[in-house]
Amino acid sequence: MSVLSSTQSRSDSRWSRLYQRYEPDGILEFNGQNTWCDLYRKDLPSGTDPCTIIAWAKAYDVGGAYSWIFSYGSANPEQSRSIGINGSNAVWSGYGDDVTGGEISADTWFQVAGVFDGTTATLYLNGVNIASNTVSWNTVTSTAQIGRQTNEAEYWNGAISQIHVYNTTLNDTDILANYNANKDRYGL
Repeated sequence: MSVLSSTQSRSDSRWSRLYQRYEPDGILEFNGQNTWCDLYRKDLPSGTDPCTIIAWAKAYDVGGAYSWIFSYGSANPEQSRSIGINGSNAVWSGYGDDVTGGEISADTWFQVAGVFDGTTATLYLNGVNIASNTVSWNTVTSTAQIGRQTNEAEYWNGAISQIHVYNTTLNDTDILANYNANKDRYGL
């Protein structure tokens, strides 16, 4: 398992990728019950700092409740940032203050992205802006996990291939460019 961590800047100086997780030889698989990865990162965006998270995943089951691809922060209302699903809907969450939408199909790869600009949370599915809400997130950076929520529950049942965390807001064009650059890899 390889973990890439950096504060390297893209050629466009408006944003820096703070964390990247990519499995070049395959995927990470989670059983939805007791598998996850802890990350020991304290430099993820906190408070009301801007943030973008992009993930590529596949859910084996979409009939249940919340299931999280990536989460960080504190398990208190509006003090974390998480991306995952609730049933068959994509979710971008601040722990109790969610933006939901779209339709996820079981056993199908998808890209899900969340953008937070300090007051508005925007959710994307497969490169398309599908929902946004005004939120009151004030993230406390304490834990970070792949495959479950900060409350140490709501495990991911499926596969995860990529996670990118940025310390700025990416726009519609950036999110769509990530989707288009990667979709062939996932048969989309």
